[in-house]
Amino acid sequence: MLAPGGAIAVWTYNLLRGTPAISALVDRLAREISGAYWPPERRWVDEEYRTLPFPFPEVEAPVFEHTESWDLHRLVAYFRTWSANVRYQAATGKDPIAEIAPELAAAWGDPEETRTLTWPIYMRAGRL
Repeated sequence: MLAPGGAIAVWTYNLLRGTPAISALVDRLAREISGAYWPPERRWVDEEYRTLPFPFPEVEAPVFEHTESWDLHRLVAYFRTWSANVRYQAATGKDPIAEIAPELAAAWGDPEETRTLTWPIYMRAGRL
């Protein structure tokens, strides 16, 4: 229940960032390869919630990010959870991740080595 004098915050995270080469491949997978298979409301994430209807007086929200240390196998498993990649594969019969796999392996190096990956988090906050 929303109560007068309370606060509300909505947040989302966007595409992970790694090295410049890894980030470029993530963007290619998410936008060029399987991009047409994201649901339409995904646009709000891409717009960092700036255009999300928000009928509350806004207050400045802090900047957040989430950081993980993953190996290449975990990253690829994560890509397989993306709804756009699942839809792409169902529609085309092709694995979208296979399209970037050789370049991703080259950019990553030793697949057992962990790398730092960061997800930017976007928030809008307001008062009720």
